[in-house]
Amino acid sequence: GTSLSRPMTGAVGGGVSAGVRPTSASGRPTTGFARPGTGSARPGSSSARSGSSAGVAAAMAGARPGTSRPMTSFGRLVRLGTASLASAMGVAGGGPFIVVDKLDLRKYAERPALARALFEYIMYHDHNPKKALELAAHATVANDYSDWWWKERLGKCYFQLGLYRDAEKQFRSALALQDTVLCQLELARVYLRLDQPNAALEVYAKAAESFPAEVALIVGQARTCDALNDAIKAVGHYKRVLSLDATHAEAIASLAAHHFYTDQPELALRFYRRLLQLGVQSTEVWNNLGLCCFYASQYDLCLTAFERALMLATDAQAGDVWD
Repeated sequence: GTSLSRPMTGAVGGGVSAGVRPTSASGRPTTGFARPGTGSARPGSSSARSGSSAGVAAAMAGARPGTSRPMTSFGRLVRLGTASLASAMGVAGGGPFIVVDKLDLRKYAERPALARALFEYIMYHDHNPKKALELAAHATVANDYSDWWWKERLGKCYFQLGLYRDAEKQFRSALALQDTVLCQLELARVYLRLDQPNAALEVYAKAAESFPAEVALIVGQARTCDALNDAIKAVGHYKRVLSLDATHAEAIASLAAHHFYTDQPELALRFYRRLLQLGVQSTEVWNNLGLCCFYASQYDLCLTAFERALMLATDAQAGDVWD
């Protein structure tokens, strides 16, 4: 249970065996909720594995994603670019909104409000973590290393570049100045990427002491325990999430999957019906609802559920519906 690539067995973790509950392509037990980035193993950077300076050089060689830097979840940030800026990038015949390569970032770093706005543009619209790192470094020096906001942004840049140990240092430095939930979550992500789930759990637990009612921290603990196949602890965390937020779809779906694979289809049926009450209408929910009805011997309802699943299914999903 010390590595995400080697989760505990069902006998040790208190859950069901791998022969009953299916696993993902990376060998992790499947949960009831599809999360981005958990379906397959991700390659790490050379600096994360060996700690050599070659990893730093490789990460800084390319200015944009898709070059020599390692794969991250940065592609999900593309949608944060606004339509107005996208039109200025050539869709409407104009040039770039801001030519970052021609800017004197050291000069802008001395203007706090403008520097923060410029960083957000470079990071989330221009998708250039190398230049964002340069701006954050100048701004950190301009603020005499006392601004936690810039230290946290330095950590984000290092994380996107695959320099996880440098990101860890910046996040811890930011937390020493200002304890925030977002920074704690980012620090836990660093440890998860380094394949140190126990260290991530320690970060979540320590942060939960300062922010006991923060759902994101509890969900992080539950996800990590789920990845380690520690079903008992994961279920406890998900139940605590529902006690704070009764509409949390991930916790409801995960508890439903747990009860289904522990031979409790009646309880799983309650959770899936709750998802329908929340307005979650999808092929997967109706299919799982039909399976719960089938194993609970409610055959009249299971046929209706499967018919609804087929109505919502695409051509690619239709073959997966149990009929």
